[in-house]
Amino acid sequence: MAANTATAPQDGKANKAVLAILAKLLGISVSQLEITHGQTARDKRVRVLV
Repeated sequence: MAANTATAPQDGKANKAVLAILAKLLGISVSQLEITHGQTARDKRVRVLV
């Protein structure tokens, strides 16, 4: 799955934006998502917590 954001990658703002996009698409809360790999990289791995 690919998610694009125009948010600048400063202070984790882009990561938060990507999580918000995924949460909206999946119909879940942002708190149910966790970036497990790629905090500072372009490619990320996200875990869904249920």
